[in-house]
Amino acid sequence: MRSRSTTLVGTEVGTLNPDVFPRHLIGVGAPRVEHALLATDDVKLADRFFCEGLDFYATERVQTSLDDDCQYIGTWLSAGNQVHDIAFIDGPPGKLHHFAFQLKDWSEILRAGQLFAMDDVYWARGSSTCSAS
Repeated sequence: MRSRSTTLVGTEVGTLNPDVFPRHLIGVGAPRVEHALLATDDVKLADRFFCEGLDFYATERVQTSLDDDCQYIGTWLSAGNQVHDIAFIDGPPGKLHHFAFQLKDWSEILRAGQLFAMDDVYWARGSSTCSAS
């Protein structure tokens, strides 16, 4: 008489409502943060600090007029060949509007979204063309 044995193959992710990939793979795996958009109560001062102190340059600005004494509503700054590395908009100081990861391709964006869903990470909006550069 033959004995019956059951071998479970591919159960590393579980068998009841399995995760979409093994949990021992750590994090999103983004090689770097692509850019960040922060709020500040003095956009012009943040712009000046990054440009004069850290050698960034403005790639885009939204300002109240073309006069020298105008207010900046938003500024997008780069330290290299990126469209922008960091940006500031008028708002409560220290608030993070968003940040973007650099990922290799859309399959990695899908994996990141799945990981966020598995860990119940809330996001108000999914991927967009914010930094399709």
